[in-house]
Amino acid sequence: MGAILCIFWPHDSIKNQIYQCYIDFFGEIESWGLPDNWIDNMYDKRNEIVHGGEDTTLEAINLVSEKVQLLEQMAKSLIDHIIDSKYNRQEFIHFDF
Repeated sequence: MGAILCIFWPHDSIKNQIYQCYIDFFGEIESWGLPDNWIDNMYDKRNEIVHGGEDTTLEAINLVSEKVQLLEQMAKSLIDHIIDSKYNRQEFIHFDF
């Protein structure tokens, strides 16, 4: 249950909790298949966007949009791992995962 809470529980150490979720469901960092420092970079990028520190030029928007596909794939993969390891997938059939 603790690994599930790390996704939803607001706390100052949210980045550490994200790392812990990935470790819990994918194993050690080397087996994740992500670019180096991907979680750190995505966390920093999210903060820049949310807090107004990101440029709003076409170039900046295009650079961010290039990251969306991998972000979506990893989010879906994490959700699939959580559902398959903790729940009955049939209970989530209406969510189209």
